[in-house]
Amino acid sequence: MGRNSTATDVSPHPTKPDVRRVPDLAPLWYDVGVAGFRQANDPTRDGRLEQVRQGICETIAPYDLRIDADQDCRAEMHTVDLGMVRIVCGSGRIDGEVFRSPRLIRRSDPELCKIDLQVRGRSVVEQDDRQAALGRNAFAFVDLSRPSHLAGRLSDVAAVTFPRSLLPLRHRDTRHLSGVRFDPQDPNSALVAARVGQVARRPLAYASPAV
Repeated sequence: MGRNSTATDVSPHPTKPDVRRVPDLAPLWYDVGVAGFRQANDPTRDGRLEQVRQGICETIAPYDLRIDADQDCRAEMHTVDLGMVRIVCGSGRIDGEVFRSPRLIRRSDPELCKIDLQVRGRSVVEQDDRQAALGRNAFAFVDLSRPSHLAGRLSDVAAVTFPRSLLPLRHRDTRHLSGVRFDPQDPNSALVAARVGQVARRPLAYASPAV
């Protein structure tokens, strides 16, 4: 991150790839969904920053947001709802961090899980005292009912949310998945990355306009 950043730098610990069983999203996924669009276009930087923060909170879950000082916060955010799966992806340059804190979880717990897929660039996802350093097409699992942290170019990450109740796991067992890098070289992980990446790169091609 830039030297003038207002966010805290996060350096990933060197980790050996740790591939876990990939959640099966196929039963929850429709081929055509409903598209949404948001744009951070307020005339002031603070106003655009608030629009980005509000967009994240409303499309994924409440997060605290810190953006690097040199960012003008001009960005677009697309959502595609495919059955019970939502994909949120952005464009523009947004470097910074998002935090899902205990305070925010107490205020709002949607009982969702999330997959953060690295479409471009690099980022770090942290949860349950583990860090997953993500490169292109790698992803990490996040349980939104527990504290988590994402740092990097936020607009290079596609977020995929779905109800935790649909996973064939007890809530406590999701800890084995969090903070772990899912390697795109693994066939199951590659399938998830390919499907999500297609939508993230061309969101309007996979959705009918919202009514």
